[in-house]
Amino acid sequence: MRLCSRFFSYLGRLSCYRHIMLFGCSLALPQVVLPCASFCEAAREGCEPVLQMFNASWPDFLRCSQFSVCGGKEHFLCATGICVPQKLVCNGFNDCDDWSDETHCCADEEFRCNTGRCLPPPLRCDGYDDCGDLSDELNSVCNLSREHRCGDGRCVSRDWLCDGDHDCLDKSDELNCCKSQGLLECGNGQCIPSAFRCDGEDDCKDGSDEEHCSREQGRCEPISLELCMNLPYNLTSYPNLLGHLSQRESSVSWESSLFPALVQTGCYQYLMFYACTLLVPKCDPVSLQRVPPCRSLCRDAKEKCESVLSIVGLQWPEDSDCSQFPEDGGDAACLLPCSPSHFKCRSGRCVLGIKRCDGHLDCDDHSDEENCCSERALWECPASKACIKPSMICDGFSDCPLMEDEANCSLSDQSGSVLTVFKTAAEYQVCADEWNHQLSSLTCSQLGLCGQRQVGGVTRHRRKRILGGRVSRQGAWPWQCSLQSGQSGHVCGCVLIARKWVLTVAHCFERESADLWKVVLGLTNLDHPAAHSQSRGVRSIIVHPRYNRAVVDYDISVVQLDSEVRRRRPAASQTRCGRTDVSVFDQVEETAFVRPVCLPRPGQLPSPDSYCYITGWGHMGNRPFKLQEGEVRIISLPQCQSYFDMKTITARMLCAGYEAGTVDSCMGDSGGPLVCEEADGGRWTLFGLTSWGSVCFSKVLGPGVYSNVTHFTPWIRQQIY
Repeated sequence: MRLCSRFFSYLGRLSCYRHIMLFGCSLALPQVVLPCASFCEAAREGCEPVLQMFNASWPDFLRCSQFSVCGGKEHFLCATGICVPQKLVCNGFNDCDDWSDETHCCADEEFRCNTGRCLPPPLRCDGYDDCGDLSDELNSVCNLSREHRCGDGRCVSRDWLCDGDHDCLDKSDELNCCKSQGLLECGNGQCIPSAFRCDGEDDCKDGSDEEHCSREQGRCEPISLELCMNLPYNLTSYPNLLGHLSQRESSVSWESSLFPALVQTGCYQYLMFYACTLLVPKCDPVSLQRVPPCRSLCRDAKEKCESVLSIVGLQWPEDSDCSQFPEDGGDAACLLPCSPSHFKCRSGRCVLGIKRCDGHLDCDDHSDEENCCSERALWECPASKACIKPSMICDGFSDCPLMEDEANCSLSDQSGSVLTVFKTAAEYQVCADEWNHQLSSLTCSQLGLCGQRQVGGVTRHRRKRILGGRVSRQGAWPWQCSLQSGQSGHVCGCVLIARKWVLTVAHCFERESADLWKVVLGLTNLDHPAAHSQSRGVRSIIVHPRYNRAVVDYDISVVQLDSEVRRRRPAASQTRCGRTDVSVFDQVEETAFVRPVCLPRPGQLPSPDSYCYITGWGHMGNRPFKLQEGEVRIISLPQCQSYFDMKTITARMLCAGYEAGTVDSCMGDSGGPLVCEEADGGRWTLFGLTSWGSVCFSKVLGPGVYSNVTHFTPWIRQQIY
């Protein structure tokens, strides 16, 4: 077996036949793909000439005459020579890996791709490559008010223009994007920061950024110097108070290195503010005059920090003589930092402290009126920001202008035959004779709580691979979230299961410090979060106590979201139906783009050979910005074990993928969901979390291995209830 494996691995590296590895696996595992004479002939014809170049020949033990002819009622011969069970023909999936099993299956109203695949009419010209070869998007008639026409005839949404991701093959969706990104467009089409305009340097390389420039003082420009982006003003003018002629010159000056180093010594708390008033002096937008620092600010900075410089033999900058600056309170305007009696806006501006939460927007970014409800133990209406008492939530009367306080006032405990109603900020359980779990499920499905997708035009089967391909529609997978850490950004996928709880895998957390992490929901494009995305900090991380890093078993963790931005206030717990109710704290706001997925019932598992979806921002050479989706086949545990000699597939694991290795999750998808649609349609259940996807098992023709959520459901409920 090992010799055979090495032989076919060698042929695979030579790329002599597209399906050579699949042919090798069909010999080792005939129960997966049936080896047949035509398959053998195709492999031999492709690889024998290559072997002869190395003075080798096709081995005798692989004589094609020994294999049976594929056919009959039970098997189907693909155009590639692969033999597949007849039941897979016309099932809507690419089982032959060339769509030949789907070639003659289209109904009259369906669109037939050049690959042979059949598509329902709504997927024609919808901007997505459903066929796999773009044939469903060619010669489309674009609605130019909402769509952009690519050079190949494909229509893509205008929301995709200038988002940093090349959606058109000709990259036309990313042309002329300077203005939308706040940049200056050069004559040659290159984009540069607007601050480089008229700075004395040819940044465009064609001179266009230095045309029609006047060197006279009196022009305000936006601050772009990275050291000074958090100031109570955002306009400056040059030359500055240190003699620099541009922000570019300031960024590489001696002073731009000196002052940050001095700040590290802690010699003066307002030193960096003072330094920035010299490097990027405020420009008054009315008078176009510079506003210098006050003399007292300069004097304090020099007295407290000059001695530190003298220790290392350096001098205080000569151009910052304090006598040149006006006194505070004099006729000339000057700058001082925020005093303790002031409130500092997020933009850096200072306003009087008494203006905080006074009902008036004094900060230009409105930060003086943020989080005012929670500070007064009130609940904030999401749209109007009005504050109401927690007892007004779900009391039958609309107190918020858009009735948000009366939305989502019922929820279900799926672990038993109970319906739970949320009223006046507390949970109450419904008690009724002959009430059962089916009635709870029916009620909650009508309420549209978990596992519901509200995306127009999404059909039940949209079959595309996660590697190489399918960009997900916004809101198609509203439970998908991104687990992010500090400067690393996106680290793992995660799944929303309740309004303050998400699931991911344990191996994502090298360190379990909650304050290092945040969760972003409603996200499709990692590089451009949409207005409907929501971000929450992490309050706690619960890694399964039996998690084994060495064998990647019990690979699951529960993450509790922080309640810094409160949506609902806690109330006293009460007892109904013999159980203690759980008070509801701040929760994620449920929208069409953010919604929890359903957890499986005890013992509920997807059946082998059924199809489910995986989603994530998977590793595809360079990480894609946009959420990818792909469909995979559930594989039985015994069959899955046959792929892995060195690892044990346990009951805590679930396997899915394509035996040919064409579809599988990969690096970056760790912790992402594997979800299956229930038979009645419209409701999706979480069965797996990508566990071994981080090492790309598709490359060795093996399936992906997922944490079996069904096995962990009792433990999950124990943590969150």
